[in-house]
Amino acid sequence: MPFLPPAQYGKPVLGVLLVWAGDIAEGERVIAPLRRLGTPLADVVRPVPYVALQSMLDGSAPHGMRYYWKSHRLPELGDDVIDVVMGAVDTITSPQSQISGWAFGGAVSRVRPEETAVGAREAGFELNVSAAWPPSDTDGQRHLAWTR
Repeated sequence: MPFLPPAQYGKPVLGVLLVWAGDIAEGERVIAPLRRLGTPLADVVRPVPYVALQSMLDGSAPHGMRYYWKSHRLPELGDDVIDVVMGAVDTITSPQSQISGWAFGGAVSRVRPEETAVGAREAGFELNVSAAWPPSDTDGQRHLAWTR
């Protein structure tokens, strides 16, 4: 099932992926203010198995494309960072490219770094800038430059 109506393909959009590991009714209560912010293009928030959550973005990276990405951990998502991200959206070099961010905190941030394969999981924000372009686009340097 596509997340966006066809009329939105190729347009910048903001997607929010929510993860709540706990009581479903409590999770619904916690996200209620977010749902009141406006009318989304799609609202597919629902209980899903963990494996489905892990693989739900696989379709955004089809085999055969060219990819390059950079990521950075930030202690917070301030206005200065949002301004930089919005500037990057305005100059994006490929409609297949994307900027994603992941907020970390809660139980995952209470695990000591040496107890996991991932290392430090302090509360904060992970910003990921991913360029994607088809092999027929031979000017990969512009996509790399945009990502950097």
